[in-house]
Amino acid sequence: MLGTMSGADEYEKKYMGGEGALARSRAMMPWWFHLVIAVAAAVSVFSAIATGTLGSVIGLPLLALVWLLFLYLRVTVTADTVHVQLGLFGPKIATADIVDVAVAQYDALKYGGWGIRLGLDGSVAYSVPGYGGRGLRIRFNKNGKERVVFVTSPNPDELAAAIDKARGTRVAAVESATADAPLLTAEDEADEADETEQERARKPL
Repeated sequence: MLGTMSGADEYEKKYMGGEGALARSRAMMPWWFHLVIAVAAAVSVFSAIATGTLGSVIGLPLLALVWLLFLYLRVTVTADTVHVQLGLFGPKIATADIVDVAVAQYDALKYGGWGIRLGLDGSVAYSVPGYGGRGLRIRFNKNGKERVVFVTSPNPDELAAAIDKARGTRVAAVESATADAPLLTAEDEADEADETEQERARKPL
């Protein structure tokens, strides 16, 4: 189990903005997931040996792919984006689109299990068993529609705080840019008006 204090791995650095992330989490699938994959692989190999054919081991590459794709559920929070990926699948949510974020408890019955799941209310869950069922509930707008995503995390409180910080930084940056704009005095406005009139007078009719 890795939380925000763990360094980003190469995948997170390359594809999820992990190098400069404000926070991150990496939830691993439970031990029984690896056991199921290992047992299925062993059955395929023994079956191939017993029958003397290679047909039974054709599924081994697929098992390996499933294991690799769903090994980790990752979340990284940068100043601009919240990256969520279970294997290679998951959304990139712009912090500017986030309406609110909250630490929440996962309801396996509502979503019908774990993995990438669609809830009855239209929300989407990216979940793995364990971690006390805790995670992050993110409500955001996309293409004019409100969406909700739940993601399992070993440290949802840290992720929520980082998202709030990213949103606050973004708003502060906008406000700062506005504040830094030079203010025009009445004299400046009069000078600009005179320059405009002079430019008009110089233009040929």
